[in-house]
Amino acid sequence: MPQNFEDNIERYNECRATIFGDCEQGDLFYWLMGTKWDGLTSSFVDLQYIISDGRTNCAVDTRMTVKQVADHERKLRNKTEDDICAHHVNVKEMLLRSIKFHYRSGSEKVDWRKYNAGLQANIRDFETLVSKKLS
Repeated sequence: MPQNFEDNIERYNECRATIFGDCEQGDLFYWLMGTKWDGLTSSFVDLQYIISDGRTNCAVDTRMTVKQVADHERKLRNKTEDDICAHHVNVKEMLLRSIKFHYRSGSEKVDWRKYNAGLQANIRDFETLVSKKLS
């Protein structure tokens, strides 16, 4: 990791910075443009996550992706499958809200009232709305 990241890790943790691991830029581009939200979520590094053995995911020796955390929690057997899946869902919804926020601030040509009403109806409709190109 770059030294700047290490020097400011607590700030990244406080802000729940968008950090991805075990992937390359091409993977991120594919997931974003292809609306592959589960792939994006699986590679997210949640620095705020506390592993069931008491360690934080912010520590240098951990920093696991959501997928790696799920695999590790299954090995520890301290959390139920429902708890593990709930973490994935929570991270996915957080990432979609973040994408929605940044997407909305990037264009003036969209009827935001119609777009926002659709998104507020159900966060999971985001994939459908994006695929329809907001028509």
